[in-house]
Amino acid sequence: MPSFPDHMRSLLENKPDLLAARVDELRQALQQRNPQQLSALTGASYQQNSPDSGLFHLPVWGRLLQVSFPDFLIHDPHPRPLTGIAMQAMLMYYFITADGAPPGADWISFTDLPDGRFYTQAYHSYTGKLLAARFGNELAAFEAAAQELGGKRQPLASVAYAFELLPRVRLLAAYWLGDEDFPASCQVLFSSGVGHYLPTDACAIAGGMLARRLLAETDQR
Repeated sequence: MPSFPDHMRSLLENKPDLLAARVDELRQALQQRNPQQLSALTGASYQQNSPDSGLFHLPVWGRLLQVSFPDFLIHDPHPRPLTGIAMQAMLMYYFITADGAPPGADWISFTDLPDGRFYTQAYHSYTGKLLAARFGNELAAFEAAAQELGGKRQPLASVAYAFELLPRVRLLAAYWLGDEDFPASCQVLFSSGVGHYLPTDACAIAGGMLARRLLAETDQR
């Protein structure tokens, strides 16, 4: 079994300093890249402010963020900004991994990702399992939270909603109602081309983000 990346373990064990070190490594690598090429590969727009600096404009969860070049710092003017260390890590991975491939029309599970099957249980514990435990058979509450976050209804499971995380990365929250034999269940899936844009550990970050956003939206009601 492959070892779990130290920076990903640091996220799960609430050790953001180790994840921050990985983010700094990714930023340094990205400073050597051509910003116009990065813009084409990621789907971000690029505003050049000088020969050596500029701003990427990148939609994230339906919100337009600014990412500076060459230092790759994130600016979100929203009152509740998306700039935590997990978000920084995911965006740096997106910029460094993106190869411009189509996003894919199908859905795949975390198990289908490279080395994903070794960590599926951990991933499910803070995504689908957490959502099923919170919503149970309260399908209307799940739907209300998904719609408020801009989810688009999909013809899967008892109910399913797709979310645009990044220009070429979509996530799906698929929910199955329970009965007298089986409890309610949920899975957070990925667009089939996600491997062209995020490595497996960054997909884990993304799935956890979606689950927390759905729970937070419900808690605000």
